[in-house]
Amino acid sequence: MTGRNGGREGPSARRRRDGGSRTTRAWVVASVLGLVLIAGACSSPSGGGKPVGDAQPANETTLPTASLSTSSTISVPAPTTTTPEETEAAILAAYREMWTDIAAVEGRYPVNSSDPVLTRHTAGNELVHLNRAATDLNLKGEYLAGPALDTSRAIVRQLLGAVAVVADCYYDDSVLMNGRTNQVVNPADPVRELADAEVRFIQGEWKVTEFSNVSSGCTVAS
Repeated sequence: MTGRNGGREGPSARRRRDGGSRTTRAWVVASVLGLVLIAGACSSPSGGGKPVGDAQPANETTLPTASLSTSSTISVPAPTTTTPEETEAAILAAYREMWTDIAAVEGRYPVNSSDPVLTRHTAGNELVHLNRAATDLNLKGEYLAGPALDTSRAIVRQLLGAVAVVADCYYDDSVLMNGRTNQVVNPADPVRELADAEVRFIQGEWKVTEFSNVSSGCTVAS
């Protein structure tokens, strides 16, 4: 299990985020800017879970993306008549629901690594990562226990068309449990983590496609 600090095994499955291809926020900004350049000029986003809100539906096209393992169908914004605040609310809701989905899957023993719940608010590389994490828990006979992750400090730091960056200073008080003995494998580590998440509007829904821890010990999302 890859830990949140350079390969150290972390105290919970929900923090297993920076091993392998996990990178810092420089990648997130580059990914967002790259997609906007590919998609062309985009108008202001809107609410209701969509980047646009007038009567005409957003055009959909398949765009190659640097941060996803395969191409993704995203909704290209059309002229909007609704507010950016509504779109930001939908983005944050998708980000937070991702953590709810993770808890639902990783908090049930034995962990079902093919649980379709993970696809509700996650896609691309992050979905691959979560499936691997769930498989790892299943093979080790472990599961997650503890309170819900605190994402109350999450903000939309960047929003360009159908791609957004969410910054969070989250707190995870969960523990990793041995499902066979019901004993704690790793206790909680009481420190907030600064993290970035890339959220994309894919086939009519906002979904998290990348996630990266940036640093430990934050007080606000930035």
